[in-house]
Parts: sequence; structure tokens; C-alpha cells
Amino acid sequence: MTALAGLLGLGAAAWLWYHTLRRREIAIRAARRYCADHDYQLLDATVALAGWRPCREGGRWRQCRVYQFEYTTDGHDRRQGRLGLRGDRLAWVNLVLH
Repeated sequence: MTALAGLLGLGAAAWLWYHTLRRREIAIRAARRYCADHDYQLLDATVALAGWRPCREGGRWRQCRVYQFEYTTDGHDRRQGRLGLRGDRLAWVNLVLH
């Protein structure tokens, strides 16, 4: 019985790990695309998870995640940006402009 519980726990951890990496890749692609569309440069080519919460969309519960990233408009400054994913979809992008 403990072996079955261990296997179930290991399976749940593997699913969570895969699910988290998949969402992160979606966020990286969204940040790259947004920066490219606005002639900005995504710095470090990465995003970092800044927050997570459950949210409702269309009567279904989804995971809403907020990622932050850094970008530059002219190659000399570093600015902060944030984006939100609702499930697998980009919900919003917020850039700090000076």
C-alpha cells in the first residue's frame, strides 16, 4: 500500500513539474513575441514566476500565473515587464515605461 502511495506521489510531482515547465515556456514565447512586436529586446531570454492563484473563467477553474521579465527599449536600460497567463493563454502584458 505504501508503494502505491509513493508511486502516486511521484506521478503527481512529475505532472506538476511538467505542467509548470510548459506554462513557463508559453510565458517565454509570449514575452518574446510581445517585445518583438514593439521593437523591444527581451533580456536574458527568460521569465520568472511572480505569483499564482486560482481563477474562474467561463465557469471553469483555471490557474492564473503572473510572470516578470526584463526588457530594453534602446539597449542601455533594463526595464521590468509583467505578463499574466490564464490557463494556457496570455491574458495581459504590463510594461514599466519611464
